[in-house]
Amino acid sequence: MVTESPWHLEKLISEIGGIIWESDTKDLVCTFVSEQAQTILGYPTEHWVRDRHSWLEAVHPEDRERIAIRVRAAVAQGRDCDVDLRALTSDGRVIWLRAIVHMVRDREGHVVGMRGLVVDISQRKAHERELFLQQARLANIIGSAIDAIITIDSHQNITLFNEAAERMLRISADKVLGKPLMQFIPENFRDQHAEWVRAFGNGNVARRRMGGLGEITALRADGTRFPAEASISKVETNGERSYTVILRDITERKRVEGELLASEQRLQAQYRSLPIPTYSWQKQGEDFVLVGYSDSAEEVVGGRMGPML
Repeated sequence: MVTESPWHLEKLISEIGGIIWESDTKDLVCTFVSEQAQTILGYPTEHWVRDRHSWLEAVHPEDRERIAIRVRAAVAQGRDCDVDLRALTSDGRVIWLRAIVHMVRDREGHVVGMRGLVVDISQRKAHERELFLQQARLANIIGSAIDAIITIDSHQNITLFNEAAERMLRISADKVLGKPLMQFIPENFRDQHAEWVRAFGNGNVARRRMGGLGEITALRADGTRFPAEASISKVETNGERSYTVILRDITERKRVEGELLASEQRLQAQYRSLPIPTYSWQKQGEDFVLVGYSDSAEEVVGGRMGPML
């Protein structure tokens, strides 16, 4: 059996980046606390051992009851546990700690005490909170977007489906997550679409802007087709490639464009049919250029107006 000198063990404990501790199970009063307690919490070891303060006193008031219940339940069940908690330092700062609790047993197997390690995880918690806030902001942007935002994995299965996509494609996200994107592609375009995504994934271009793919035809869950514009981007994380498609329904725009075109054609027909010779001129620089005329005007000059346009 390998034995270590008290000096060696003391040095080993002092160099560990956390608090080594022991306590009873009745009052949760510490019987041993390493010097790191002063570094992390600001209290000297005498505060805990000589003055018999419960380590629960350092726990944030809002967490104290939860932690006490958790630890006492672990003692009653005779099982180890680990907990994240907020603590108050001697100067009033709030820090995050992780406590790893091990039950100490006598020869008969009865729990007679606790010992463990407490480490400062404040920096990790700050990073987690920042990540959470970033994700919340991103979720808010995605959720409030007027365009459908759909993310697919390398197998072209859906991993994200925002509220606009639900409205546009007339199906809830829970019914499509993990399912193929192909269900929203008309059958006669599916092979072409799959090949195009593979080619895009293997290419050097990371994104294509809205409208850069031209007008496409998409398929709603109820089987109706509609015209759309799309942009696509790709990203690779830990060797896994994913694609995000932003889809814009241009049905209304196409309808308005069609009405404007029909209106323009009607006006042109009415203009051409005016019984009085009529001419339209447009100023270009210092000159006026003939840009239109009625049929009666063309009859006046014997059908020779066209070359003048």
